[in-house]
Amino acid sequence: MYKDPVDYVNPNIGTIGHLLTATSPTVMLPHGMAQVAPITTPGIMDRYLADKIYGFPVANVGGRSSAAAAIMATNGATEIEPAKYASTFDHDLEIVSPYHYSVLLEDYDIIADCTVTAHAIYYRFTYPGNAQSHIVLNMKDSSELEILDATSLTGYLESSGVRHYIYIEFSKPFQSCRTWHGSTIIML
Repeated sequence: MYKDPVDYVNPNIGTIGHLLTATSPTVMLPHGMAQVAPITTPGIMDRYLADKIYGFPVANVGGRSSAAAAIMATNGATEIEPAKYASTFDHDLEIVSPYHYSVLLEDYDIIADCTVTAHAIYYRFTYPGNAQSHIVLNMKDSSELEILDATSLTGYLESSGVRHYIYIEFSKPFQSCRTWHGSTIIML
């Protein structure tokens, strides 16, 4: 079987040492504007030692993936605090390459896939067959979302003076949309 040279790259190779930064399984094109890697357990510098995924970045700020806005797939009860909706994951259940990242969010039995183009990040979340499926979009800076119809949302996030546009499309109509400020949840 023929492999392209990029298929021999292992983004997990690397280590952390004194005053060094750990490697990250970042998906990106050479010189691309979009790049993505999971947001993992805070405070653990070596991402490979992290045990939870808190979401995936929606925007790149300063040339790096940023948690200025994050998207996470969940099911069950609605949670709005990242510590409550984070999911455990296992590196044995990850697919990591320079052009694709996939992982099983074990707490929810959801497969999260992401890839990039030169200017955009694409996510696909594959849910088990339960009715309590959620997408949590945590937007920390100036942002605006608009419901286009029962299967799509659009909007933007402004972070560090840069506007990042968002478009979300669902394979099935969503039943409700909520927003929150602090711990107050508001039904839209």
